[in-house]
Amino acid sequence: MLGAELRPGRDLWAEALTRDGWMDPQTAVELLACFQCPDLRDTLFCNVIDPELPHAEESGNLLMGEGIAPDWNRVDRAQETARDLIDAAPEGYRAPLLTLIGWLAYLKGQSSVAAEHFKLALADAPGYRLAELMDQLVSRGTIAPVAKNQETAYKRHRWIQRGRAGNGPAPLGASAASPACAPPAADHAGAGGAASI
Repeated sequence: MLGAELRPGRDLWAEALTRDGWMDPQTAVELLACFQCPDLRDTLFCNVIDPELPHAEESGNLLMGEGIAPDWNRVDRAQETARDLIDAAPEGYRAPLLTLIGWLAYLKGQSSVAAEHFKLALADAPGYRLAELMDQLVSRGTIAPVAKNQETAYKRHRWIQRGRAGNGPAPLGASAASPACAPPAADHAGAGGAASI
């Protein structure tokens, strides 16, 4: 897909990441559809880290967490928005969002949270290629370079946030755990499978 063809989906995602409160059902359906198209999905993943990136071509380093300094507030917001969208998604269409949450957990250095979400994605859409690849990555014990760098790591972000809030520095060795996303309690009606690459 060309960058111009990706623009409406990118704009919708950008708006969702800055919106206060829950989005309307029509917007949720449109975003769910955007995440089903692999080219657009990959671009939306990358746009969490680099909002100006017009497409995901040659974004391997970004996806691996190399050479990036994420806005961790935006990353947290993307995970929250993906969780909200999962609640609106019928079974078989949640895999891209579960994979997104897992990938962002991988960037944070939260390998067990990431692995859990990749497995949930594969349970939702067996054979979902991006989740398979990411699951293999974390299963090998790979830690994202961004998580290894003290200047860019998520733990440092949490420590700074606590200091700004007047709560003082975080205890030495403390980690900021992100709540895991559980599958929705209610089973949504729906048929079909998510697109896989």
